[in-house]
Amino acid sequence: MNRELLTQIRRDGFGYTLAPGVYGETTPDAIDEFWFDRKLGFCEHFASAYVVLMRAAGVPARVVTGFQGADPNLQDGDLIVRMSQAHAWAEFWSPSGGWQRADPTAAVAPERVQGRPLRPEPGLFTGALDQLRPGLLTDLRAVWERLNNRWQQSVLNFSTGDQMSLLKRLGFDNPDWTTLGQVAGALLTATAVIGAGVAAWQRRPHDPWSRQRLRVRRELDRLGLPTRDDETPRRWAASLVERHGAQAEAVAASLLQLEAQRYRQDLAAATSQWQRLFAAQCAELRQGLTR
Repeated sequence: MNRELLTQIRRDGFGYTLAPGVYGETTPDAIDEFWFDRKLGFCEHFASAYVVLMRAAGVPARVVTGFQGADPNLQDGDLIVRMSQAHAWAEFWSPSGGWQRADPTAAVAPERVQGRPLRPEPGLFTGALDQLRPGLLTDLRAVWERLNNRWQQSVLNFSTGDQMSLLKRLGFDNPDWTTLGQVAGALLTATAVIGAGVAAWQRRPHDPWSRQRLRVRRELDRLGLPTRDDETPRRWAASLVERHGAQAEAVAASLLQLEAQRYRQDLAAATSQWQRLFAAQCAELRQGLTR
């Protein structure tokens, strides 16, 4: 019976397509509609119709679903099986050999296979990648799947046994839960210290002008002059003269020069020299104010 059904599929014009339409809309006998009228479908149509006919002939049969094939290239030594490789076939019972595999879809003549394998239509982005270099999208997907697999194996599947093995490799002779807790605490402490260091570094000014302003404001703080973020060196110079009179004129002049450096590229090269001179002038002013 198995041979006769497969021969009929191969001989009587059955075709494979992913878009056969809906069966059973005009008749309750969907299997008859497939087998005798339209003769179009994909693997589930062929497998289910085959099983119904085998059972009608008194032969035990069943539908089996799974996957057929895999990607030709391994990913980290593993086979990649995709939903596009899903398949349905059948098994029938033989008194002499038990359950036997039969794939009625494979009996379809190659010239009657319509369409292409299960694969999404390329979108704008994927189409552009294919035009840039055929196969580029496949290569990028392979890289992503390799990274994802390593994340799964190395992080998500990092079991207690793996943790103890790692501690042994790090030099712990007989690691236990106490050792694991101590290592975890040390890691958390180190992470907190690193995080605090990064936060402190981010709070510091990183462009040259902001660093220069910070150094100037520190010198002015030592002179007892409060400063604000929204104030300019010209404002600081005026405040110094108002507070200390002629004694602060040299420092005030340097502050005006600093403001000029901000907007004149020809004076920018003298920044380090200006800083040393400004620090010396501030020190001299402090000495004069304490006499």
